[in-house]
Amino acid sequence: MKYVIVLSFWLVSMITSTASAGTNFVVVGPATESGCDFNSIQAAVNGLGAGQNYIRVSSHFDQAAYYENVLIDGKSLVLWGGYDSCSDAQNGSHYIDNDHSYVDGGHNGPTFKLINGANVDLYYFEITGGQGVLGGGIEAINSSVRVLYSEVHSNSAVSGAGIYVAYDNPRGMNDPTTFELRDSVVVGNFASYAGGGIFCSNGKGLIDGNSGVSANQANGTNADGGGLFLSFCDTEFFGGTNLEPYPSDWHSYNGLRQNMANRNGGGAMVVSSSLHLYGGEHNYGQSGTFGSNLTPMNIQDNVADADNDLNGNGGGVYAVGQMFGPSYIIIENGQVSNNSANNGGAVYLGYNTSLKVENFGGFVSALDPCWSTECSVVHDNKAKNGGGAFFIEGGSVFNMRQTHVYNNRADFGAVLSMDSTQANTTATLSHNMIYHNGLDGEGGHSDSSTFNFYNNSAGIDQIVANIRMLHNTIADNHNTQSVMVTNGVHIFMDVLSSILNDATSPKIGDFYSITSQYNFDCVNTNNSASLDSAYTTRTRMDSSDPGFVVRNYDYHLKNRSAVEDYCDDSLHTAQDFTNDIDNDTRAVDDTGFQDLYGAWDLGADEVLGVSDVIFIDRFDW
Repeated sequence: MKYVIVLSFWLVSMITSTASAGTNFVVVGPATESGCDFNSIQAAVNGLGAGQNYIRVSSHFDQAAYYENVLIDGKSLVLWGGYDSCSDAQNGSHYIDNDHSYVDGGHNGPTFKLINGANVDLYYFEITGGQGVLGGGIEAINSSVRVLYSEVHSNSAVSGAGIYVAYDNPRGMNDPTTFELRDSVVVGNFASYAGGGIFCSNGKGLIDGNSGVSANQANGTNADGGGLFLSFCDTEFFGGTNLEPYPSDWHSYNGLRQNMANRNGGGAMVVSSSLHLYGGEHNYGQSGTFGSNLTPMNIQDNVADADNDLNGNGGGVYAVGQMFGPSYIIIENGQVSNNSANNGGAVYLGYNTSLKVENFGGFVSALDPCWSTECSVVHDNKAKNGGGAFFIEGGSVFNMRQTHVYNNRADFGAVLSMDSTQANTTATLSHNMIYHNGLDGEGGHSDSSTFNFYNNSAGIDQIVANIRMLHNTIADNHNTQSVMVTNGVHIFMDVLSSILNDATSPKIGDFYSITSQYNFDCVNTNNSASLDSAYTTRTRMDSSDPGFVVRNYDYHLKNRSAVEDYCDDSLHTAQDFTNDIDNDTRAVDDTGFQDLYGAWDLGADEVLGVSDVIFIDRFDW
């Protein structure tokens, strides 16, 4: 049985009016069918009359294949595939389980080419077999394209193998998008230079619904951006998710996953652009509601340095800015997992960049905006050298809050490696649970530290590394040297109201920098002596067992643990985030339990009077 597709109100109105009027659309189908106006898409584009801007394409019950390279010059068109027959297309009868219309470029240029201000919507198409220089599946020059309910796969190009979109001049803040992907996937495309999936320059992008940019490759020598290559192209990605390791069909490859680049940016290469990767539902008023509370933003199994020549960083995302062109990355409610690179297994931040990794705690409706109890997760990412999860270099700003971070590995800095040699660099971590990173040097990684901070600038330059850690729980990491390692000059670190309880590593701190400052206040640790140096200040320290619910599984605090109601907020700033890892408001004062210095619990969790037990699930150790 077939079911008629449910369409939005404007779309139903459009189809009804065109079907009844029969004047603003034409129908394409194979020569063996009756009731077709044209037998090729190109003929339909060329043959449109005045006032006609809709083309309906029959799939002939999945037996039709259109082998052509479609050129659309300066026209605004809607192409709607997936009709069972020309008769259905004439009548506007479209069914939800119809096969998509198959268009194959025959390796003879882009399958679709848009030029001179064309604006094209493509519904229900399978776009494949394109081969070009700029764009394989779709090439759009000074033109815009929307791909809806479609697959773009098995195309090749020098740049933008799946989709290539470029404008001569940058888009303004209020300009419309230049590419959109709605309930569509760009999968299995190959670029020799940049942008295996999508290349966008001087544009704006939107990816929404059950969409994905996955299993694409930038496979030439020094090729960048396996999934996305964005240059002055601000893009929002509201990711759907499918956790199957190898989905059974193209359309199940949702999120940003399984992309590869021989050099930088396995999942995405971002140059002077913003890339917002959103899990959770976001309501933009009249502009619409995007995303889903049921799925995370999935950034998974992407690989940089795929050719293993130790020249490739940013397995999930590589970001770099320019003097007047910064890059901004946001990952909200994400599952960032199993990405790998030489440096920055999950994310690499270059000059003039910023990254926020966070739990989005707002509400669009009565639904919980978190897809799981953990909400924001970074796990099982690997770097051959530094920054198993994150590598940040001079001129970057890194913020991570309310995130579970575990099972990441690298030679130096399993979670974070910072190199401030070239410019001032800032890292702020608050209300995170950071545990089980490193594996005692087994299996090909040195696992020397969880955090590695380095600044080899000349002392006279006054270039500084600033690190602020507030209300973090750092426990049971498996390092061969120390949890925190510093080297160089001008490293300034505040660790406040946190738990550093890590008997599985030789030391908590191993500090080799000079003209630096390390301030530890209200910190629970099993090895306070290892924090001492000529530049260390320790105040209000605690060495008790912190009282985790189930150590090695759940690092929330038991009710009436030793670190409950331990500290005050005297060293907080107005910019500090204050909700705990579960987004509970803090501080909560247990009136039956005597405060030591104040009502604030140490670490990422605030005890609410009953233990915040999180049942063990697939994300736990």
